Amino acid sequence: MVLGSLSCPAAARSNGITAYGCSGCHGEGDAQVTLTPDRTLVPGEEAIFTVRITGNDVRSGGVFIPEPRSGTLRAISGEGLVQISSGLTHSRPKAASGGAVTFRFGWRPPDTPDGDTLEAYALAANANGNAGGDAPAGIAEDFVFGCEPQTFYRDSDGDGHGWDTDTVLRCAGPPPEGFAAVGGDCDDYRAEVHPGAVETCNKRDDNCNGEIDEDSVPVELWPDNDGDGYYARREGEPILGCIPTPGYAAEPGDCNDDDPAVHPGAEEICNYIDDNCDGRVDERVRPRCGVGFCLRESYSCHPEDCYPGEPSEERCSGLDVNCNGVVDEGDLCDAGETCISGECLLTAALDPQAPSGGEGASPATDTPPSGAGCNVSTSGSTIPLFVLLSLGPLARLRRMRR
Repeated sequence: MVLGSLSCPAAARSNGITAYGCSGCHGEGDAQVTLTPDRTLVPGEEAIFTVRITGNDVRSGGVFIPEPRSGTLRAISGEGLVQISSGLTHSRPKAASGGAVTFRFGWRPPDTPDGDTLEAYALAANANGNAGGDAPAGIAEDFVFGCEPQTFYRDSDGDGHGWDTDTVLRCAGPPPEGFAAVGGDCDDYRAEVHPGAVETCNKRDDNCNGEIDEDSVPVELWPDNDGDGYYARREGEPILGCIPTPGYAAEPGDCNDDDPAVHPGAEEICNYIDDNCDGRVDERVRPRCGVGFCLRESYSCHPEDCYPGEPSEERCSGLDVNCNGVVDEGDLCDAGETCISGECLLTAALDPQAPSGGEGASPATDTPPSGAGCNVSTSGSTIPLFVLLSLGPLARLRRMRR
């Protein structure tokens, strides 16, 4: 079992939450979320799952359940969830009862034996009118149905050994793509490093036994002109030795062997140079300007050379296309419809008391807009929660096994 918690930047308001993350605005509280089926999963038969959100002084909460890899999600009438193209989300924040907020939904696994991962991203709020005490949380839980389970380990370098801390539960047999049946890898980004590998004299634990260079064999070293530990090309006379040997290196990839600040893994700075030797220059470090869909990057290292994009007419898209820092504001849908998470859905199917038209969202910044407040209230109407909670790949989740 891997333990973790969801933490990403967000802004919120009393009638909704939106942003591109959820720390900063909601991050001071402590929240937990569980995901529990009502039965043992059987291929082709729907099970009812309960999402339970708890936290310090939780008064209300919301949830987003992404569409899993397989099977069919179903919103249950009266549970406050609505189906959108990317999964299920709540139609409005739900009040806590007995110290917890709960949502129920159905999931029907495929007809054939397999395994899958269900996720839930939640926000527990104390409804105090500001961000203090509100907390996001997330969970990813593996389920296997119709077969014997087996744990597999993520194998990023393809050496047949994976990380002990990044696992998935699936049907016993060949590992899924990108995984291995054996764990124990201590550096899953180097295929030559894994349990049972030959220990070489390179200041690394090649065989993952907790020791470095024990009974090691010398490695081939090539001239390293700038002494940064990387050589540019296999030119000159190599030697056999151990790291460090002045003037030599065992690692290739230096794209400027006359500058010790330039080598693989170096910090990229805005200087018109490929500092980290990845074939790109100044990637993700040049000045930026504009907001929303108009966000642009400067073509130089000077902020005055950055020009924001042209705004478009606002539409129900889950994006800030008119570039005013607000997502999906205004009446963007036809009469009787409400804009939720970039989709126009029938208002009557969501909440009989919810108004039609767009439900403008708060700016996607770490600071809530003036007068809005980082507040989740059950008196509010629909909220595009999935925009901030669908960041599973960026979050560390509590992962469970079934």
